[in-house]
Amino acid sequence: MNDNIFQQFLYLSEGDSLDFKRDQYKISKSTDYEKSEFIKDILSMANSWRKTEAYIILGILEKSNKPNELIGLNEHIDDATFQQLLNSKTNRTCHFSYQAYSFQGNTFGIFKIPIQERPIYLKKNFGNLKANVVYVRRGSSTAEASIEEISKMGLPLEEESKKPTLKLTFFDIQSEKSLGDQIYLQTKPFCILDNIPEYFGVNGLYPALGINKKFNRNLFEYFNFKYKYAKSNFLLENSGNIEAKNIKIEIQIADRDIEIVQNGDEPIEPDEYNSDYIRKLPHFSIPNEIEVKKGNKIITIHSTVESIHAKDKIQLEGNIYINPQYSRELILNCKIYCDKIEKPFEQRMEIHFHHTLQNILWEDFKNKFS
Repeated sequence: MNDNIFQQFLYLSEGDSLDFKRDQYKISKSTDYEKSEFIKDILSMANSWRKTEAYIILGILEKSNKPNELIGLNEHIDDATFQQLLNSKTNRTCHFSYQAYSFQGNTFGIFKIPIQERPIYLKKNFGNLKANVVYVRRGSSTAEASIEEISKMGLPLEEESKKPTLKLTFFDIQSEKSLGDQIYLQTKPFCILDNIPEYFGVNGLYPALGINKKFNRNLFEYFNFKYKYAKSNFLLENSGNIEAKNIKIEIQIADRDIEIVQNGDEPIEPDEYNSDYIRKLPHFSIPNEIEVKKGNKIITIHSTVESIHAKDKIQLEGNIYINPQYSRELILNCKIYCDKIEKPFEQRMEIHFHHTLQNILWEDFKNKFS
């Protein structure tokens, strides 16, 4: 404890992990009913549903208008007396500590109760407390726990603390290795220096019936696609100690001037008799598949995964193709949602693009890919 931490208590309110008492507990020369107030407060705090250490501060009066009032104590009781009084009566050891602390010329009492195995209860009636009843802190009050609540308390601490830990990384399909959250990609699109002529068929003299006059343009865009766009794949990792279920992945890109294509929307080889060169094969939804949505201000990449085991990895189905337009750093802000977590996992991913143009004449390009 230090003054900076203690001063925070002046602006906090009572809850599942904090309680204020104006006076010292009545322990010496007191009745069992008076002593039971101390036991009830410690047990209810030890059994409370919380994720941080709990504190009971003696000598502070809580105020609705902060700061709380500093009263101070005139007497202190040693930690051993508190320990003996409580732990001689419980089903298991209740872990807590007591210390006197000086602040601004006054002394205060501080009980610290760590997270520990539960439930903890009295083996026999004592004062106002009943045997085999589990007292639990709820907000700023104390209640008797229900049978269902007690059954959940009985889970081992390691079970309660088990959580998935999810992270998204870039993935190299050929090596089947994670590339981390930062990659460097190169795009080298061709730029035709002269004109791309209309297509008039094999003889090139007269347009045949139903010929695709845009065939040359379509052919250029088809072959140029893999030079103009860089492909990215993703890997989902669960480094936690429990299976993650109902996973939703959301990646946001604020740079609206990029061109992005999802798996299945890339061009296929054009037909000289069919101008619909961007025709696609029938698309069926696949688990873990990546989906791109373009909004007015942001591009969002979605994917859902039913489950992933602890210490396991799953490649997201499909990929995305990005044309950066120029050399740049692209930021991907990621959020991963799943069951049993209070807030999504958030991370930042980066793609560093090196973009150069390859100037070429149409005939040279056609000969290169013919």
